Amino acid sequence: MSLDDNSQDTEHEEDQNDQWPVGLDSLEVLQSQSYLVARGARPMCLVGEVPVEHKDAAGRMLRMVGAGGQAGGLATLVPFMVLREGPGDAEDWYCCGYAKDSWVVDTYAWLASSEVPVKHRQRLTGLLLGYGVEPIGHFSRKGLIVLD
Repeated sequence: MSLDDNSQDTEHEEDQNDQWPVGLDSLEVLQSQSYLVARGARPMCLVGEVPVEHKDAAGRMLRMVGAGGQAGGLATLVPFMVLREGPGDAEDWYCCGYAKDSWVVDTYAWLASSEVPVKHRQRLTGLLLGYGVEPIGHFSRKGLIVLD
């Protein structure tokens, strides 16, 4: 193998590392969601998730989320990645998004932990995502929010 062959392999590996991460919405979606948070339509938004086994993809996802906010000219937002613990033996995930303030990220991180019962986790996350009391109540009554 020649030196040139090695450099091409390295370039190819770098290209693979810069690919759009699986589990992350498109750049247009990142920008539109970050715009809604920046304008106060909701305290936070979630734009992607990846299983914890794919830590390398999670790192790329966070870099892209940060770049998406910067590209939208929304440097005041807080791009974040939070570990969402699955209940019981369920799989854990990294969730990425944007928040209007760091306390919102802290609150979501607490809600995503196994310390919070699932029914409260889902309802309060709905509030952080900008849903009103009535829609959350409607989904609860319809059984679309897990109550166990």
